Amino acid sequence: MRSAISCVALLLAVNARAGMLDIPNLATLVAEKAKETKACGIVGLDGKVAGGAYLPVWTLHKRDTTAVEYAQVGVGGSIRQGDSFRPLFTLSANLPALSAKLWDSDWARRHLTRTKFPAVWLGPQVRVPGPGERVAWGDWREWVGFIVSIGL
Repeated sequence: MRSAISCVALLLAVNARAGMLDIPNLATLVAEKAKETKACGIVGLDGKVAGGAYLPVWTLHKRDTTAVEYAQVGVGGSIRQGDSFRPLFTLSANLPALSAKLWDSDWARRHLTRTKFPAVWLGPQVRVPGPGERVAWGDWREWVGFIVSIGL
């Protein structure tokens, strides 16, 4: 999924450079946002698995030079085998960063050793119905699930 987004971003950037899309700084904007996009795995409450990607729109982070990120709200899309692309909203938390914050006492620093992990983002997601799709109350498990994204 991330490679598909990168290809679209690259095509837009090439077209913008070639003058086909004559919008100032479009190529730069698309390239920046493609770098910020995160690939994710999605498990719906209906038990179906999907792949996806999302762009963090708002990020809650530590206010110092380390810029540790704790939580994100994002928009993106998912796709399941045999299904079409579906937009989604996400809310995810960086589990290793929250664990480090939780165990940030003098006692914990003296007595605990934590292993280092990359950012592991976990949280709920809600898919958005596309044009012509009907949402029934009984199908809510199909529209809600969880995302997992590992920052490698």
